[in-house]
Amino acid sequence: MKDELSIEGRYQVVFTGIPVAGANLVKVKNNFRKHFQLSEDKLGKLFSGQNSALQKDVSWEEAIRYRDRMKELGAVCDVLPMETLEPATEPTETFPCPKCRTVTSGDRCSNCNFDIANY
Repeated sequence: MKDELSIEGRYQVVFTGIPVAGANLVKVKNNFRKHFQLSEDKLGKLFSGQNSALQKDVSWEEAIRYRDRMKELGAVCDVLPMETLEPATEPTETFPCPKCRTVTSGDRCSNCNFDIANY
């Protein structure tokens, strides 16, 4: 996706913890593991359902290029002005269900009973 508008200021690329529509979560995690050379622990934190800034203090053009690359890996990312990211908070045990997007916790979705542990 190309953005034709160049915007002044500094930006950050924020991973939402959600794969792109139709992407297999296991494949997306493997893509991230290989691309970023992540341990299982760091990979788990990245896919905890909390927003994570992957790039900070970059130009609009750099942020769009990075966002597009992350989409190729299967990750939904947002480009936000630097001042909009809230301070990091302690991760919670809740996350959106990959099937119905209901915020849930544990190995099964509380709404649709989707088996998250084996997804």
